[in-house]
Amino acid sequence: MGQGVRIYRSGRSSALLPSRRAAVAIFILDVFLGEKTCFNFLKSVQPTFPFAPRDSIIMTGNANDEVVDMCISSDITYLLEKPIRSYALKLAVRAIVAKYAKFAKKLLLDPVLADHVTRI
Repeated sequence: MGQGVRIYRSGRSSALLPSRRAAVAIFILDVFLGEKTCFNFLKSVQPTFPFAPRDSIIMTGNANDEVVDMCISSDITYLLEKPIRSYALKLAVRAIVAKYAKFAKKLLLDPVLADHVTRI
């Protein structure tokens, strides 16, 4: 039903590609994914999920300047330091979901905008 999953573990990647053209995903990633980083992974999924960096929550054990700078240059807003506090994760997820819920509401209230978006 238009849902897809992309799993990345220990340097291996597998995917179920979305069956619909439009898809939304929230990525919750550790900075280091085996031999690669979350930044490499996000670049690889951007053709399918153009807003992947903006819809990502990155976790790290040590939020040093290099990691923060990489997040900023990659357009990543949410960086959480381990141990992750549940409320911080919930609020980050909520902020990403709220962005799409607000846009969906605009589409429901404005049929001209909805028609224009479906043509893109």
